[in-house]
Amino acid sequence: MRLISQHVERSSQEQAKGSRQITTSIEHISALVAQLSSSQKTQARSSEQLVASAQKMEESLRAQEAALVRLQDATKPKTA
Repeated sequence: MRLISQHVERSSQEQAKGSRQITTSIEHISALVAQLSSSQKTQARSSEQLVASAQKMEESLRAQEAALVRLQDATKPKTA
């Protein structure tokens, strides 16, 4: 009977140890997922900012092109 009790106790201890290891692993995975999520959100914000900057650059270029056309038209010799 004593052997059975010792075996049950060891089994319980091993199960508890395994459960703690699984819990620790799940916590580490959860932390990694949270970091990945945060990184993805940061990357998405950066991409949005990049697109906005590119749009502003395009708008500026179009305005400069329009100003150049007006300047060229203004400096053309007038034919009578």
